[in-house]
Amino acid sequence: VTGGAGTGKTVVAIHRTRTLAQRYPEARILLTTFNKGLAQRLKIALKGLAGEELPNVWVDHLHNLALRLHEEVFGPAKVWTEKEYRPVLEELSQGLAFRPDFVLSEWEMADAWGLYTWEDYRGFSREGRGTPLSARERQALFEVFQKVWETLRTQGATTFSGVCHRVRAALEEGRLPRFRAVVADETQDFGPAELMLLRALAAEGEDDLFLTLDPAQRIYRGPTSWRALGLEVQGRSRRLRVNYRTTREIGELAERTLPSQVEGEARGSLALLRGSRPEIRGFPREEAALEELLRWIRWLLGQGLESRQIAVLARVHKLAERVGERLQKEGLSTQKLDEDGAGVWYGTVHGAKGLEFRAVALFGASDGLFPLRSLLNNATDLQERALVEEKERSLLYVALSRPREYLWVGYWGEASPYLPS
Repeated sequence: VTGGAGTGKTVVAIHRTRTLAQRYPEARILLTTFNKGLAQRLKIALKGLAGEELPNVWVDHLHNLALRLHEEVFGPAKVWTEKEYRPVLEELSQGLAFRPDFVLSEWEMADAWGLYTWEDYRGFSREGRGTPLSARERQALFEVFQKVWETLRTQGATTFSGVCHRVRAALEEGRLPRFRAVVADETQDFGPAELMLLRALAAEGEDDLFLTLDPAQRIYRGPTSWRALGLEVQGRSRRLRVNYRTTREIGELAERTLPSQVEGEARGSLALLRGSRPEIRGFPREEAALEELLRWIRWLLGQGLESRQIAVLARVHKLAERVGERLQKEGLSTQKLDEDGAGVWYGTVHGAKGLEFRAVALFGASDGLFPLRSLLNNATDLQERALVEEKERSLLYVALSRPREYLWVGYWGEASPYLPS
């Protein structure tokens, strides 16, 4: 099931889960998603719909589930992230005629697809990777990749992709029990390893997999061919086109930030609500933008909104923290997006994925933040740069599509080139 922001994909996933739990009362059903915060909200929503916690339903985010299943078969996993494996990769790849960022991207691609043998990597289609490779160049790269994986093994470590692949193999070999059915929300942000794990978690058959996604909100991963992963959805998909959450004015602005051609026909949702026009304000410096933001929040509170119905989002953690500190200094109650309180929410756009509020301020829609300059500078390959820009546009779309009624956008200096003029 696909659909734009606010079209009810998550609601459909929750109803589907309850239906499956009732249809197969003696079987295990999994409801999963991309991160911890979304999984917790799914759990609360499912309990609210069913009136109780359903005993045969497991709700967890996919990486946490993979870690628990890994421990059952292989013991606890020591997971290395880019912070740990990047220095190893850069050291081992010295002397290659490629930039470190390209080598990192190529290794992460091979790790995500589980290309752990030369035969698998040599025969893998690199369509869309941008930089062509000769057979000799592939061989040189793969020799480095093998050394990195060997370093991980000697340290007793792996990656999240490695965890997913190990658990998938254990499921396929019958070393772990499968679920009767799997419902997964926000699957546009799952990579190849996660999608292959989803396929293995339930045996193929009627009612085995139910997936929801919005390609326009893909902010973590590049596009992945589902057919290449054994997920055949042709003739078995539905698109939701009615936006029940966001006003037409906000929805139209958010959609105008997307490329003219968006996978999955992300444009064109029909909004049922009408409201005030979003405010887009430019300022000479950050402090001036902050003063106007404070005025806007106080105006909202004067209109009868509660603090917890308002959120301030920023592109990076440091900027979000500065906003939170200033709100507190001005006597406003606040809470971080991953907390549970009663104040104005604040945090990064990534942290707001899947959430909604009556009013949202995007603080810092400036050139250099959307797109983030450091990411663009590191993407020297044209294909990588295009992918970065696509994800940055999607991130801006996520931010602008969080509010139901009120949207304020502030920037200083030059505006983001993605903002509609």
